Amino acid sequence: MWDSTTGKVRLQTQLTHYPSSIMFSRDNTRLAISAAGGPTAIFDVATAHKLYDVATTFGTAATAFSRDGRYFADADTDTAVRIYETNNGKLVSENHDFKLEPFTVDFTKDGKQLIAAGADRVIAYIDTATGKVDRKSTVQSEPIVYLEVSPDGESLAVAFVKADNVTQPAPIAVWNVASAEQKSDWMPPSVITGASWGSDGHFVVTTVDGKRMGVWQVP
Repeated sequence: MWDSTTGKVRLQTQLTHYPSSIMFSRDNTRLAISAAGGPTAIFDVATAHKLYDVATTFGTAATAFSRDGRYFADADTDTAVRIYETNNGKLVSENHDFKLEPFTVDFTKDGKQLIAAGADRVIAYIDTATGKVDRKSTVQSEPIVYLEVSPDGESLAVAFVKADNVTQPAPIAVWNVASAEQKSDWMPPSVITGASWGSDGHFVVTTVDGKRMGVWQVP
């Protein structure tokens, strides 16, 4: 981890395997790092000290923090989704409804629900406190590789991946969080390499085609 102003290394750690998930909390006080096949470790950003490893030792595909920093969630490779207290790593709830691996998670703006999706091609809204599914989408045409709730909490950006050929581009969709109605649908010219909501409320993705990188604002 580098200081973006000075370039100075602020944190360096040796992992047992390649990293499978790295995520800052929204207030930038905590950093979650997961090595493939190992537990998520939580670090204090200011001191660069590891606070703890979660008790679960399954590998993690994705991690997300709630906006108030109270919780974080892991999409684990044993097909479960688990929610923890950030302060101490205590398990709050878990969900085992996915038959295949979940690839992506994000909390709603109020932190009361966790949205999860992956190889099952279904987007599930999970109650943070109980781990039970409140509602879920219909089965989609392709697996979901990434999702993120907009800064205002009203929209959900969803990135798909081609199951039969991951080197081919797949659609990006924006849905209404409350109604689950689709607001827009866009096909990138090539496979996306990154995506995130901007502070201006637009969803931005990057693509690479040969030696050319593109930056796109999703309609």
